[in-house]
Amino acid sequence: MKLAIGVFFAIGLGASADTISFKTAKELADANEAALSSQDAMILAREQGTVVQSALSKCSMESENLASFVIVAEVDSSGKVLATWRDGTSLVALCFQGIVSKSILTPPVAGPFFTSFQMDFSTSSKPSH
Repeated sequence: MKLAIGVFFAIGLGASADTISFKTAKELADANEAALSSQDAMILAREQGTVVQSALSKCSMESENLASFVIVAEVDSSGKVLATWRDGTSLVALCFQGIVSKSILTPPVAGPFFTSFQMDFSTSSKPSH
């Protein structure tokens, strides 16, 4: 099993899952990823790794539930998750969103900002010859 975690960030003005779509939240995150210093990106990636480990230990990882998904979270300046968006309908995605929504992440910049967890549970392919 290969686990890919993509981390993306965006500076935002505060949003709500009711007022912006997943697509918009993800576009903000993708567009502003380069705004963070490499040191800030590494710190947040490490914190996100802790969230991912927690979610993987608490969410059912049955093979039929291992479809790829993305969770976007809006985090305020204190690190509290204000809102989440999900692209994916598996039970693992739903559980993961619940874990993310209760997480605290130290913001790398003055919040609020967006960060996304991109999960891909594809199997490793055979090396080509």
